[in-house]
Amino acid sequence: MNLPRLLLLVLVLCFFAASCSLDPFRDHSGLTAAPIPRPSGRRPEFWVEYYPYPCWQQQNSISYARPVPDYNGWTDIRMERDLARLSAAGFQAVLLFFTPEHLAKATTLERVHRFYALAAAQAMPLRVGIVLSPMANEFTLQLDNAMTFFRQQGFADKTNALKFAGTALLFFDQNVKLLGQYQGALGYVHFGGYWPARSAPPGQVQRGFTWVIAADNGGNAHLLPKYHDRWAVPRGQGEQFTDALRQALLSPAEIICVSSWNNFNRGSFIEPNSLEYDLFFKIFQAHARIVTDSSRSPAEPAVP
Repeated sequence: MNLPRLLLLVLVLCFFAASCSLDPFRDHSGLTAAPIPRPSGRRPEFWVEYYPYPCWQQQNSISYARPVPDYNGWTDIRMERDLARLSAAGFQAVLLFFTPEHLAKATTLERVHRFYALAAAQAMPLRVGIVLSPMANEFTLQLDNAMTFFRQQGFADKTNALKFAGTALLFFDQNVKLLGQYQGALGYVHFGGYWPARSAPPGQVQRGFTWVIAADNGGNAHLLPKYHDRWAVPRGQGEQFTDALRQALLSPAEIICVSSWNNFNRGSFIEPNSLEYDLFFKIFQAHARIVTDSSRSPAEPAVP
């Protein structure tokens, strides 16, 4: 092969390599959502599932996608960045998922209190809730003990504590089996009981609450997104996520909870990442703006 042809081949290969590597980071800032007819005055809240100490981070096991920027631990810098992004996306509340063992650690408790404080300091304060979510398929907890711990740690007294009907709540994931009764002044929600579990049929609304699953690899953490036919909810280019958001907005749900911000283990992340950068983030943001814009008075300008 002569030199000019070799140089041409090198240039072509470089062009395609650059195109492939940069494609996930293309500009999604202009992404918009199609208008959705909505009843006048109805404005659902957006909540999000969030993992302060995700298991994939500890195991360093997910290779096809990582957060951008990547992180290790739940530092102030990460908290501030996440809270700024969550606010910009359009969320009003964050559900912190912890195993009971992890939440009992003094170092974790200090970090939780710090997150509440930083969330309250946002221009539009984000409300925060705690979900006890064990790793085991079934985990037994004494209800009264859990509620007492929640109260003693002062989480219910936070100015931005997540409340329902004015009562501070502690949340339990679907795999928790609760024993005993609780007669105190606080409230609790058991997913899979009072409100639907994340594994409920898509679009199920129960007592005003519904989940929107961004994606789901069916529990196979190493199943690459390109094998979309084997995913329970494929990532694709966000087509199913978009459809689920639209259906939730058309439903009577008062609370729409997105699963999830950063569960890379289930492939349901919308946090900016090395796979599609901010595509799923922008898809959600565009749909959240539909609610904001539809509830704004005609004379009130939109925020750019």
